[in-house]
Amino acid sequence: MNDSVAPRKQGEIEINLADLFWEVLSKWRVVVICAVLFALLLGGFKFVSLRKDLGRSSGNGAVVEGTEELSVDEAAEAYEKQKAQIEWRIESLRQAIEEQQYYESHSAYYAIDPYQAYMYDNTYYIDSGYEIIPSMDVNYQPIYYTPALVFTYQRIVDHIGIHSILSELPSSDPSLNYDEKGFISISSDSGNGILSFYVIASTEEQVDALMAAIDDALQSNKALLDSTICEHTLTLISSEKYQSVSNTLVNLHQSQLDKDIKLATNLNTAINDFNKLTPPAAVEDNSPGNLSLKNILKSSIKYAVLGGVLGVFLSVCWIVLSSITKGRVMNPQEFASRYDLMQFGVLTQIGRANRFDRWIAGHRGLLPEGSREENLDLISATLQKAAGDGKNILVLGSAGKENNASLCQELQALNSDLSFCSGGNVSTDSATVRALNDADAVVLVEKLLSSRLSEIDRELARLTSFQKKPIGFILTGSLRK
Repeated sequence: MNDSVAPRKQGEIEINLADLFWEVLSKWRVVVICAVLFALLLGGFKFVSLRKDLGRSSGNGAVVEGTEELSVDEAAEAYEKQKAQIEWRIESLRQAIEEQQYYESHSAYYAIDPYQAYMYDNTYYIDSGYEIIPSMDVNYQPIYYTPALVFTYQRIVDHIGIHSILSELPSSDPSLNYDEKGFISISSDSGNGILSFYVIASTEEQVDALMAAIDDALQSNKALLDSTICEHTLTLISSEKYQSVSNTLVNLHQSQLDKDIKLATNLNTAINDFNKLTPPAAVEDNSPGNLSLKNILKSSIKYAVLGGVLGVFLSVCWIVLSSITKGRVMNPQEFASRYDLMQFGVLTQIGRANRFDRWIAGHRGLLPEGSREENLDLISATLQKAAGDGKNILVLGSAGKENNASLCQELQALNSDLSFCSGGNVSTDSATVRALNDADAVVLVEKLLSSRLSEIDRELARLTSFQKKPIGFILTGSLRK
C-alpha cells in the first residue's frame, strides 16, 4: 500500500452499477409499495372518470352495460382518424427506407469492405515535464498540464476535413460521401499522456493520407500549444499499418441489415392494417358502445398496470439518485479500494431480516463470516500483526464515540499486549485530535450504509495533515431491514 492516504478526489463518488442494483433490490418493499400505490391511483382515477361518463350518458346516472352506442357520424370520424394515422405511418416508413437505402449507397464509410479493410494505428506520448515536489503541500503542487494537452490535441484532430482529404485521392469514388466520423477513432489516457489514433479506409492510399493529415495537424499546432499551455514533447511511440477484418464494420453491416428487415416488416404490417380498415358503412347503428362496464374495467386495469410500472420506475430512480447523492459506504470492498486501506473486519448485525434480505446482504458482502466473537478475535490478531512495534492504538471514526468505546473494550479484553483508546470524528472532535499525540497507530471505524464518503474524506485529510496514516479499518453497524 502507499505511504499516504490518497482518496481519488475531494467529493468524488465512484458509481458502481452492481452496488446500485443491490441497493435497489434491498429496498424491494419501497418499490412494491410505490407500484401498488400508483396502480391504485391511476386505475381508480380512470375507473371513476369513465364510470361518471357512462352514468351521464345513460340519462339517470345509472351504470347500464351496453347502453352507449356510436353514431354513424362518430364512426365515420373515428375511421378517418385511424386511416390518416396509418397512412402517415406508411409514408414515414417508406421515407425511412429511402433514407436507409441512400445511406448504404452513398456512404464511403459503409462502402469499406469489412473483411479487407486497411487500418493504421499511431500512438503518441505527451510529456509536459511535470514533477511532484516532495517538500511542498499537495494543494500547492505545480499544475499538471498533460490532460489539457491531450484534450486539445483531440479537438484539433476532430476538426480535420476528412472529406477534403479523401475526395481528392485518385482511389476515391466521387459519388460517395467522405464527410463521416467513422474513418478516425481516438482513444486517450490523459492522466499518463497517451493519445492513440485509429484510421480505417478502403485503400492503403487513403489510410496513409489520413494518418499523414493527423500527424501534420499535431506537429503544426505543437508550437502554438507550447506558448499557450506549456512547453512539452510529442513523441510517436508506436505505429502499425495492416489489412485485416474490422469487427466494427461487420457489426455495422449486420445492424443495417437488421434495420432494413425491421423497416420492411413494419411497412408490411402497416399496409395490412390499412387493408383491414372497416369503412363507416359497415358500422351498425345498434352496435354496443365503447363505454360499457366491461370496457371500463379493461381500461382501468390497463391504467393500473401503467401506474404500477410508473411507480416502479419512479421509486427506482429515487433510490438510485439517493444512493449517488448521499455517497455512503456501500460495502467493504469499495471502501478498501477507494482509500487503499487494510480491512480488519466487518462487525454488522442484520437482526430479524427474512431469507431474501439475508440473501441480498450476502451478495453485497455485508454479512460477517462467523460469530461476532470469532470476528473480534480475528480482528484482534490481525490488528496486532499490522501494528508492529506500536502499542497504543487509537480507534476513531464517524461511527460514534459510544460505538468506538464499546469496540475498544471488546478488543482490549482479547489483547492485553496493546493499549486501546477510543475517539470520535477527528475532523470535528477536539479530544480525538489531542489523543493523536499519544497514539502509535490509528484504526478507522465507520458504519456501513450510514457513514458518508465526504465525511471520511475529511477525516483522512485531517489524519494526513497530522502524519497519522490509519493502519486499517473496521466496518460496524446494523443493516437496514
